Amino acid sequence: DDDEAVRDSTSFLLSTLLHVDAYPSAEEGIQHVSETTSVVVLDIKMKNKDGFWAAEQIQRDFPDVPIIFFSAFQDLKDPMRIINDHRPFAFVSKGDSPEQLMQAVRRAVAMSERINASRAMRKRLRDLEARMSSLSTTERPR
Repeated sequence: DDDEAVRDSTSFLLSTLLHVDAYPSAEEGIQHVSETTSVVVLDIKMKNKDGFWAAEQIQRDFPDVPIIFFSAFQDLKDPMRIINDHRPFAFVSKGDSPEQLMQAVRRAVAMSERINASRAMRKRLRDLEARMSSLSTTERPR
Protein backbone atom coordinates (compact mmCIF):
# COMPACT_ATOMS: atom_id res chain seq x y z
CA ASP A 1 0.00 0.00 0.00
CA ASP A 2 1.36 3.42 -0.84
CA ASP A 3 -0.53 5.00 2.09
CA GLU A 4 1.80 4.76 5.09
CA ALA A 5 -0.98 4.80 7.69
CA VAL A 6 -2.90 2.00 5.96
CA ARG A 7 0.32 0.05 5.41
CA ASP A 8 1.29 0.36 9.08
CA SER A 9 -2.14 -0.53 10.45
CA THR A 10 -2.54 -3.48 8.09
CA SER A 11 0.94 -4.72 8.96
CA PHE A 12 0.17 -4.43 12.66
CA LEU A 13 -3.11 -6.34 12.25
CA LEU A 14 -1.56 -9.14 10.17
CA SER A 15 1.52 -9.43 12.38
CA THR A 16 -0.68 -11.22 14.90
CA LEU A 17 -0.86 -14.08 12.38
CA LEU A 18 2.48 -14.12 10.59
CA HIS A 19 5.69 -12.28 9.78
CA VAL A 20 4.84 -9.25 7.67
CA ASP A 21 6.98 -7.30 5.22
CA ALA A 22 5.35 -4.13 3.89
CA TYR A 23 6.43 -1.99 0.97
CA PRO A 24 5.29 1.44 -0.28
CA SER A 25 5.24 0.53 -3.97
CA ALA A 26 4.32 -2.32 -6.27
CA GLU A 27 7.81 -2.35 -7.77
CA GLU A 28 9.49 -2.67 -4.38
CA GLY A 29 7.04 -5.26 -3.14
CA ILE A 30 7.37 -7.67 -6.06
CA GLN A 31 11.16 -7.71 -5.64
CA HIS A 32 10.64 -9.50 -2.32
CA VAL A 33 8.17 -12.17 -3.43
CA SER A 34 9.45 -15.74 -3.72
CA GLU A 35 7.91 -19.18 -4.03
CA THR A 36 7.99 -19.44 -0.23
CA THR A 37 5.88 -16.28 0.21
CA SER A 38 2.68 -17.32 1.98
CA VAL A 39 0.42 -14.54 0.72
CA VAL A 40 0.60 -11.10 -0.89
CA VAL A 41 -1.89 -8.43 0.15
CA LEU A 42 -2.08 -5.70 -2.49
CA ASP A 43 -3.70 -2.33 -2.72
CA ILE A 44 -4.97 -1.74 -6.24
CA LYS A 45 -4.63 2.00 -6.69
CA MET A 46 -1.04 3.11 -6.08
CA LYS A 47 1.31 5.66 -7.58
CA ASN A 48 3.32 4.51 -10.60
CA LYS A 49 2.57 0.77 -11.03
CA ASP A 50 -0.77 -0.38 -9.62
CA GLY A 51 -1.85 -3.56 -7.88
CA PHE A 52 -3.10 -5.07 -11.14
CA TRP A 53 0.38 -4.73 -12.61
CA ALA A 54 1.96 -6.21 -9.47
CA ALA A 55 -0.49 -9.12 -9.45
CA GLU A 56 0.30 -9.88 -13.10
CA GLN A 57 4.05 -9.94 -12.37
CA ILE A 58 3.64 -12.14 -9.30
CA GLN A 59 1.25 -14.54 -11.02
CA ARG A 60 3.66 -14.87 -13.94
CA ASP A 61 6.71 -15.59 -11.78
CA PHE A 62 5.10 -17.32 -8.78
CA PRO A 63 1.71 -18.70 -9.83
CA ASP A 64 1.18 -20.55 -6.53
CA VAL A 65 1.48 -17.45 -4.33
CA PRO A 66 -2.03 -16.30 -3.36
CA ILE A 67 -2.83 -12.64 -3.92
CA ILE A 68 -5.44 -10.76 -1.93
CA PHE A 69 -6.57 -7.40 -3.24
CA PHE A 70 -7.22 -5.11 -0.25
CA SER A 71 -8.53 -1.92 -1.71
CA ALA A 72 -11.12 0.83 -1.76
CA PHE A 73 -10.92 0.65 -5.56
CA GLN A 74 -14.28 -1.14 -5.81
CA ASP A 75 -15.93 2.27 -6.12
CA LEU A 76 -14.28 2.67 -9.53
CA LYS A 77 -14.53 -0.88 -10.90
CA ASP A 78 -16.89 -3.75 -10.14
CA PRO A 79 -15.23 -6.22 -7.71
CA MET A 80 -16.62 -9.18 -9.70
CA ARG A 81 -14.94 -7.86 -12.82
CA ILE A 82 -11.68 -7.47 -10.87
CA ILE A 83 -11.97 -11.07 -9.68
CA ASN A 84 -12.76 -12.36 -13.18
CA ASP A 85 -10.08 -10.29 -14.92
CA HIS A 86 -7.22 -10.71 -12.43
CA ARG A 87 -8.01 -13.96 -10.58
CA PRO A 88 -6.90 -12.95 -7.07
CA PHE A 89 -7.26 -15.42 -4.21
CA ALA A 90 -9.63 -12.90 -2.59
CA PHE A 91 -10.84 -9.33 -2.78
CA VAL A 92 -11.43 -7.50 0.50
CA SER A 93 -12.69 -3.94 0.62
CA LYS A 94 -10.88 -1.56 2.96
CA GLY A 95 -14.34 -0.65 4.26
CA ASP A 96 -15.03 -4.23 5.40
CA SER A 97 -14.27 -5.45 8.91
CA PRO A 98 -10.65 -6.28 9.67
CA GLU A 99 -11.75 -9.85 10.41
CA GLN A 100 -12.61 -10.35 6.73
CA LEU A 101 -9.01 -9.60 5.77
CA MET A 102 -7.75 -11.85 8.58
CA GLN A 103 -9.96 -14.72 7.38
CA ALA A 104 -8.80 -14.33 3.79
CA VAL A 105 -5.16 -14.28 4.92
CA ARG A 106 -5.68 -17.39 7.10
CA ARG A 107 -7.18 -19.27 4.15
CA ALA A 108 -4.40 -18.13 1.82
CA VAL A 109 -1.67 -19.14 4.28
CA ALA A 110 -3.30 -22.56 4.79
CA MET A 111 -3.36 -23.07 1.02
CA SER A 112 0.29 -21.98 0.72
CA GLU A 113 1.28 -24.43 3.43
CA ARG A 114 -0.46 -27.27 1.58
CA ILE A 115 1.21 -26.29 -1.70
CA ASN A 116 4.65 -26.08 -0.06
CA ALA A 117 4.16 -29.42 1.71
CA SER A 118 3.14 -31.00 -1.58
CA ARG A 119 6.14 -29.47 -3.34
CA ALA A 120 8.49 -30.79 -0.61
CA MET A 121 6.94 -34.26 -0.81
CA ARG A 122 7.34 -34.37 -4.60
CA LYS A 123 11.00 -33.39 -4.21
CA ARG A 124 11.57 -36.11 -1.60
CA LEU A 125 9.94 -38.66 -3.89
CA ARG A 126 12.10 -37.59 -6.84
CA ASP A 127 15.23 -37.79 -4.65
CA LEU A 128 14.24 -41.23 -3.38
CA GLU A 129 13.51 -42.42 -6.90
CA ALA A 130 16.92 -41.17 -8.06
CA ARG A 131 18.67 -42.96 -5.17
CA MET A 132 16.78 -46.18 -5.87
CA SER A 133 17.63 -45.93 -9.54
CA SER A 134 21.33 -45.43 -8.81
CA LEU A 135 21.30 -48.36 -6.36
CA SER A 136 19.66 -50.68 -8.83
CA THR A 137 22.26 -49.90 -11.51
CA THR A 138 25.23 -50.38 -9.14
CA GLU A 139 23.93 -53.56 -7.50
CA ARG A 140 22.92 -55.53 -10.58
CA PRO A 141 24.10 -59.12 -10.68
CA ARG A 142 26.73 -59.88 -13.30
